Amino acid sequence: YRYTKFWQIPFPPYYYENYSSAFLSVRIDGVEVKNNYTEIGVFCGDEVRGSGILFPVNKTDGIIYVAAPSVYGKYGDDFTFKLYDHEKEEVLKCKSVTSLQFVNPDISFGTVDDPIIIDFESSYVAQVGDNKFETLAEALNAVESSDDVITILKDTQGPGLVIDKKVTIDFNGKTYSFTEGVGSTGTESNGFQILAGNTVTLKNGGLNVAVEAANKFYILVQNYADLTIDGMHLDGTNLDKWSATDGDSYVLSNNSGNVSITGNTIITANDQGDKAFAFDSYDYSSQGYALPVVTVNTTGDITGAVEVSATLYINGMGENSDITYIAIEGRGQLFHNGLTTTIKKSIIGVSEEGKDGWYSITSPIEGVVEHSKVEGLINGTHDLYYYNETEMMWENVKDTEDNIFNTLISGQGYLYANTADTDLLFKGALNNGVVTREVKVTEGISLSGFNLIGNPFTHNISKANMANITLAEGFYILSNSGAWVAKNESDVIAPMQGVLVQAAEDGYLLIKREADT
Repeated sequence: YRYTKFWQIPFPPYYYENYSSAFLSVRIDGVEVKNNYTEIGVFCGDEVRGSGILFPVNKTDGIIYVAAPSVYGKYGDDFTFKLYDHEKEEVLKCKSVTSLQFVNPDISFGTVDDPIIIDFESSYVAQVGDNKFETLAEALNAVESSDDVITILKDTQGPGLVIDKKVTIDFNGKTYSFTEGVGSTGTESNGFQILAGNTVTLKNGGLNVAVEAANKFYILVQNYADLTIDGMHLDGTNLDKWSATDGDSYVLSNNSGNVSITGNTIITANDQGDKAFAFDSYDYSSQGYALPVVTVNTTGDITGAVEVSATLYINGMGENSDITYIAIEGRGQLFHNGLTTTIKKSIIGVSEEGKDGWYSITSPIEGVVEHSKVEGLINGTHDLYYYNETEMMWENVKDTEDNIFNTLISGQGYLYANTADTDLLFKGALNNGVVTREVKVTEGISLSGFNLIGNPFTHNISKANMANITLAEGFYILSNSGAWVAKNESDVIAPMQGVLVQAAEDGYLLIKREADT
């Protein structure tokens, strides 16, 4: 042997009734040990019954490392194992997950060509370079360069972490379960909180919340950095902090940075329905942060609601994705390559004074949609109008004697109000190509050529996106109090926003996703 044995049997061999040969190979955390400075000790209870150093064995498919201790004992003895690292001169912090029973001294435990594999589970959780650490926090603290990679070594539980470094965490097929939250004072409810100014990659594994800690968390990952999530399963099943009050939960909350969700990444919200968000792209500019840009291009399934008040690109999702809805709010923009989903637009009810609560809207769904198919549209005490240019009249959906209209036409603008706060849910295939809208010009009337049209897309456009009809400069948007406000030619028309334009001739206006060059 190369080294003096660390473990020696306490009595001479003839003291024992029987002995048998053993041929053993070793794995630590699922990785085969390939060196000749590791010793495996065979124990019956706390008593050493044999030990051996790993040595190389040539096989046709490569070199394996095997220990060949003689094992002493009697029939019925159960054997367990320990490891000693002669290079580090310490007993490895491992525990055996395999035991053998001494039943026949004439039969070896394994053979040199087909040794018994003994699995050990180390206490190490993560590794940076050649250094191993017992907690993820220690590994993160050891990162000195953006080139450093933290490798997770096993499935484990641990507290949340504030990440304020440029780092890659390779989960190595393993899952980390949060037990305590982090965050700003009074809101320590996040698993990871990734701070601005960093570039972080999370890949090849899983994140979730431990079952016993479910009532401590409502955000799995809160992000302000440039973040790549590649081949991860972000599992928000146990984000239950606000479940008793039907409060929100977010698996991935993005408040700043460029975020890429790629590979086979799966994002699973909890079962709180429309309050459970898979992810968001949130406008946190009021706190000095740049608007995030989130790009989703994954083959994994996404389950839960999505909230957008900044910028979101959806280029691909798993075919079994189940998006509750995508809420587009504030400065939110959604870009896509063709998507069938549910878009939510929130309506604030008319104020008690009756001064506020008016909206000018249009449908983001391809073609014609029946009113009854837009959830919330004609519920409660509502008003819905379209503008008849020929007669200069606002025609109300409720006026069943003089006018009946029961559909929303893509590209047509409508006035809308409701006495109660209302969520309008548009379900179907989103507009992805050119939308054609007929416009009228009636001679001899004071408002000749004024037509209420709308942005039928889920991202901003301007007048430059309109073609085929000559339009007067500028346009008008509707204020919440019901007044028409003049806007400049280059001003933004928000997703699903209706606007008044003035046409110079009858015809068909083309509204395009992208402006002509």
